[in-house]
Amino acid sequence: MKYHTIFICIIIISLLTLLMSCNDDVFVKELNVSTTELQMDGEGDSSVVTFNKIPEGGILSIDQSNNEFYGKVYDENGKILYNSVTFYENPLKQKGKLVYQSSLNGFTVKRSDDKKIEISVDENLSNQDFKFTVWIGDYDKNIPIHITQVPSAGYDFDHINYSLTPMTYYQNWEESNTNLVIDNHNDNPITIGVSIFSGEQQSFTFSSQDPKAFSFLKPDAQVTIPDSVINDEIKISNKKTYYKNSEQKTPLPFEDVKKTITVEKGKTKVIKILEYSYFDADYTLYIRNRKTGKIKSITGIFHSKTLTGKYMLALKRLS
Repeated sequence: MKYHTIFICIIIISLLTLLMSCNDDVFVKELNVSTTELQMDGEGDSSVVTFNKIPEGGILSIDQSNNEFYGKVYDENGKILYNSVTFYENPLKQKGKLVYQSSLNGFTVKRSDDKKIEISVDENLSNQDFKFTVWIGDYDKNIPIHITQVPSAGYDFDHINYSLTPMTYYQNWEESNTNLVIDNHNDNPITIGVSIFSGEQQSFTFSSQDPKAFSFLKPDAQVTIPDSVINDEIKISNKKTYYKNSEQKTPLPFEDVKKTITVEKGKTKVIKILEYSYFDADYTLYIRNRKTGKIKSITGIFHSKTLTGKYMLALKRLS
């Protein structure tokens, strides 16, 4: 009887061992992950998180201090399933990836295997830690993976190249916005001096298709700019200005002109008609990472409006 009992126990143990070897997940009831805390480098980083079983709930949501992220959801073949949706409402239950991007930071959560995900982050161009949480969901529990990315060391201006954009350079005569009205209360005509270019400035704008273009440099970083076109070639001045995507204005590259005019009794409008010069220049901006020393390039267009120095004056009697 004793040997019979031992024999039965051996058979039961053998069957259990066989079942466990056939399917590792049969006796795994609780979901676990390889880590729940990730520290990421500010210049961009990636890490892999593995699971001990297939999470039935998928990647439930990604949040930042209870604020939802909006981004793109892709399938495993790279096809966009959803564009600009919340990851909470569109969890990744199959293979694919979630992509979030802003002008300061961004991340990608890629699921290429049932039991692992790859979390990668772009450069963190903000001046503070970038924190977000990825939730791995199962029917009986949800596990948060907390990600903290330190700020990037930042970039410094290295140099910038310009080339004239074809078919963009032209001149045009336009009425100035700085016209004036002279009210002569005397019975006789009076002679006065008029400033032609007073109040006039050169205006320009930088633009780029890169959504992060104007986040790499500090707000006070300055770059050299072109000031004219001669024989279809860009002429670079020693003038510097801020690299930003809003309109900027600087003094004209030539001296003001004074003109003497005579006006009759009553009100007379002095109309200044000025010749403006327009051109666009393709630019490549080169910046250097303070930590790695690596050079990054940014492309875009420089838009310029300035005056050529040519002018005409017209007097219009108002009364």
